[in-house]
Amino acid sequence: ISHCLPWVGVVLHPVKSVGIDIERPQEKLEKVAPRVFSESEIHFSKNNLDLITKIWCTKEVLYKIYAQGGNTFKTDFLVENFKEDDVSFQASIVMQDFQKDYKIHTFTLEKDVW
Repeated sequence: ISHCLPWVGVVLHPVKSVGIDIERPQEKLEKVAPRVFSESEIHFSKNNLDLITKIWCTKEVLYKIYAQGGNTFKTDFLVENFKEDDVSFQASIVMQDFQKDYKIHTFTLEKDVW
């Protein structure tokens, strides 16, 4: 479940682990990025607010999928390089006891990233 006024989103799948996040691009994400993005993610986001928002949403989705706590956004939820116009890309959960790659799908609706 995710919300960002005026939106609410819910995603379910009977078998697969899924997650959803909705985020409005905001300058505060640029300030948070150095604390929660890996060096690689900071480098390829290039201070581009749209890329930063997609990375943030992806990390939130991975957090919701893992949902067991004891994790760090910066090192345990990793987003592979992608271009600003890419709507699908790879991301991974890399915990000591759990590792899995995920295909991330995004879209923009009225400037908000889903």
